[in-house]
Amino acid sequence: LSSFDTSSVTDMDSMFEGCNSLTSLTLSSSFFNSSAVTEFDFSGLTSWTEATSLSQFVNAISSKDGTGKTVKLSNATKTALTDAQKNSITSKGWTIA
Repeated sequence: LSSFDTSSVTDMDSMFEGCNSLTSLTLSSSFFNSSAVTEFDFSGLTSWTEATSLSQFVNAISSKDGTGKTVKLSNATKTALTDAQKNSITSKGWTIA
Protein backbone atom coordinates (compact mmCIF):
# COMPACT_ATOMS: atom_id res chain seq x y z
CA LEU A 1 0.00 0.00 0.00
CA SER A 2 3.00 2.29 -0.25
CA SER A 3 1.69 3.94 -3.42
CA PHE A 4 -1.72 4.88 -1.99
CA ASP A 5 -2.27 8.64 -1.91
CA THR A 6 -4.41 9.21 1.17
CA SER A 7 -3.90 12.97 1.40
CA SER A 8 -7.54 13.69 0.41
CA VAL A 9 -9.19 10.74 2.15
CA THR A 10 -11.77 11.58 4.82
CA ASP A 11 -13.03 8.12 5.83
CA MET A 12 -11.14 4.83 6.08
CA ASP A 13 -13.81 3.01 8.08
CA SER A 14 -13.92 -0.71 7.34
CA MET A 15 -11.12 -0.43 4.77
CA PHE A 16 -9.84 -3.86 5.73
CA GLU A 17 -13.15 -5.41 6.80
CA GLY A 18 -13.24 -9.14 6.09
CA CYS A 19 -9.49 -9.46 5.55
CA ASN A 20 -9.23 -12.08 8.29
CA SER A 21 -6.53 -14.13 6.54
CA LEU A 22 -4.17 -11.19 5.96
CA THR A 23 -1.10 -11.73 8.14
CA SER A 24 1.26 -9.20 6.59
CA LEU A 25 0.70 -5.61 5.47
CA THR A 26 3.36 -3.12 4.43
CA LEU A 27 2.47 0.52 5.00
CA SER A 28 4.66 3.53 4.37
CA SER A 29 4.41 6.72 6.39
CA SER A 30 2.60 8.37 3.44
CA PHE A 31 -0.38 6.10 4.17
CA PHE A 32 -1.00 8.23 7.27
CA ASN A 33 -0.74 11.62 5.47
CA SER A 34 -4.42 12.58 5.49
CA SER A 35 -5.03 15.29 8.05
CA ALA A 36 -8.81 14.85 7.64
CA VAL A 37 -8.82 11.22 8.83
CA THR A 38 -8.89 10.92 12.61
CA GLU A 39 -9.37 7.15 12.82
CA PHE A 40 -7.51 4.41 10.98
CA ASP A 41 -9.37 1.12 11.41
CA PHE A 42 -7.31 -2.05 11.08
CA SER A 43 -9.48 -4.02 13.50
CA GLY A 44 -10.75 -6.27 10.70
CA LEU A 45 -7.24 -7.67 10.30
CA THR A 46 -7.66 -10.33 12.96
CA SER A 47 -4.62 -12.35 11.76
CA TRP A 48 -2.22 -9.39 11.39
CA THR A 49 0.49 -10.56 13.76
CA GLU A 50 3.59 -11.08 11.58
CA ALA A 51 6.51 -9.37 13.37
CA THR A 52 8.27 -7.76 10.38
CA SER A 53 5.00 -6.34 9.05
CA LEU A 54 4.08 -4.95 12.45
CA SER A 55 7.54 -3.42 12.85
CA GLN A 56 7.13 -1.62 9.52
CA PHE A 57 3.68 -0.44 10.61
CA VAL A 58 5.07 0.92 13.89
CA ASN A 59 7.87 2.74 12.06
CA ALA A 60 5.40 4.26 9.57
CA ILE A 61 2.81 5.41 12.09
CA SER A 62 5.40 6.61 14.60
CA SER A 63 6.82 8.98 12.01
CA LYS A 64 3.54 10.96 11.93
CA ASP A 65 1.95 13.19 14.53
CA GLY A 66 -1.11 11.35 15.78
CA THR A 67 -2.49 14.01 18.10
CA GLY A 68 -6.25 13.53 18.22
CA LYS A 69 -6.07 10.42 16.04
CA THR A 70 -6.94 6.81 16.76
CA VAL A 71 -5.67 3.57 15.27
CA LYS A 72 -8.02 0.63 15.80
CA LEU A 73 -6.34 -2.78 15.96
CA SER A 74 -7.67 -6.27 16.54
CA ASN A 75 -6.97 -7.87 19.92
CA ALA A 76 -4.54 -10.28 18.23
CA THR A 77 -2.58 -7.41 16.69
CA LYS A 78 -2.50 -5.47 19.97
CA THR A 79 -1.22 -8.60 21.72
CA ALA A 80 1.48 -9.09 19.07
CA LEU A 81 2.82 -5.55 19.57
CA THR A 82 5.53 -5.20 22.19
CA ASP A 83 5.22 -2.62 24.96
CA ALA A 84 8.02 -0.65 23.29
CA GLN A 85 6.10 -0.60 19.99
CA LYS A 86 2.91 0.54 21.72
CA ASN A 87 4.87 3.27 23.51
CA SER A 88 6.41 4.37 20.20
CA ILE A 89 2.93 4.82 18.73
CA THR A 90 1.33 6.53 21.71
CA SER A 91 4.32 8.84 22.29
CA LYS A 92 3.45 10.50 18.97
CA GLY A 93 -0.08 11.24 20.20
CA TRP A 94 -1.88 8.26 18.68
CA THR A 95 -4.57 6.44 20.67
CA ILE A 96 -4.60 2.66 20.25
CA ALA A 97 -8.11 1.24 20.41
